[in-house]
Amino acid sequence: MGVGPPAGCEKVNVKKGLWSAEEDAKLHAYVAAHGTGNWTNVPKKAGLKRCGKSCRLRWTNYLRPNLKHEGFTSQEEELIVTLHATIGSRWSIIANQLPGRTDNDVKNYWNTKLSKKLALHGIDPVTHRPISEVKHSITTLHIAAATSTSLLNNNNNNNNNNNNSLNRDLKNILLSPSSTTSTATLPPRPGRLSLTKSPPKVHFRRRRRRINSSGPSTSLRTLFVPRGAR
Repeated sequence: MGVGPPAGCEKVNVKKGLWSAEEDAKLHAYVAAHGTGNWTNVPKKAGLKRCGKSCRLRWTNYLRPNLKHEGFTSQEEELIVTLHATIGSRWSIIANQLPGRTDNDVKNYWNTKLSKKLALHGIDPVTHRPISEVKHSITTLHIAAATSTSLLNNNNNNNNNNNNSLNRDLKNILLSPSSTTSTATLPPRPGRLSLTKSPPKVHFRRRRRRINSSGPSTSLRTLFVPRGAR
C-alpha cells in the first residue's frame, strides 16, 4: 500500500503553491501567541486554508525568528564539509550543529555550491579523496575484474579441453581391436572350472573270485574289476 497524503492535505479546498505575505503574517501571529503545538490543528485555528505539514515546513524553513537568511560563512562551510565526510548526507544532524540553519538550507547549499567547489579543487565530493586517486582506484578495479574474468575463462577452456581429450582417449581404447580380443584370452579365475579339464580317471581294485576251471582242481584267479562293479 502506498503512503497517502498527510492528515488535512487530502481535502479539496486546501490551498497549495506559494505562500502570500498575508498567510505568513497569520501563521506568525498564531505561533507567537499560542506556540506550535499540534500542527494538524494550526491551519484551522490560524484561519489558513493550508494543511498542517505545509504550515510546519513554512514555519520551520522560513518564518522562525532564529533563522539565518544570509549566506553561509567559511566556518560553516568547513563544518559542513567535515561532517559530510564523517556521516555523509544526514542533513538534519548536520543542521543541528549550525544554529539558525535548516536541513533543507544545508542540503541545497551542498548540492548547488559546496560539492562543486570541492570538485574544482580536485576533491571528490562523495569520498572526499583526491579525484586522481579515485580514478586510479576505479581503473585498478576494472583491470583486476578483467584479469579475473580472463583467468576464469582460461580455466574453463582448459577444463573443456582436458575433458575432450579424456573422452577421445577412452573412445579410442574402447574401439581399438586389441581391447575387443583381450577379454577372450583372459586366464580363468582361481576356483573356476576350466573347459579343457581332462575326464575323470577310472580306478581299479583288486578282487579275488573263486571260479571253476577246466582242470582237475579249482584255483583262485585274480581279476581286475572296475571299482563299483559287481
